[in-house]
Amino acid sequence: LIDKHHLYDSYVYQLQRGGVVVGSNRVYAAIHHFGGETGRGRKTKLPARPVMGVGPRQERRIGDYLAQAIEAMQ
Repeated sequence: LIDKHHLYDSYVYQLQRGGVVVGSNRVYAAIHHFGGETGRGRKTKLPARPVMGVGPRQERRIGDYLAQAIEAMQ
C-alpha cells in the first residue's frame, strides 16, 4: 500500500458548508479503512486500518489552513 502510493494518492477532499467530505475512487479503499471479511468466500478477515479522520496532527494542519484562509480574506 505504501510502495506505489496508489491508495494513498487516491484520497481527495471537498470543502462543503458545515464540513469536509473525504473519499477515494479506489474500490478497495473502504475495506482497508473499515476492515471486514474479504477474499473468495469471505474467509479472510482484514483488520481496519483507518486512514480517513482527524488526529492531533491533522487538527493542527487544518487550523493552520483555516487561519491562513481567514487572513487572506482580510
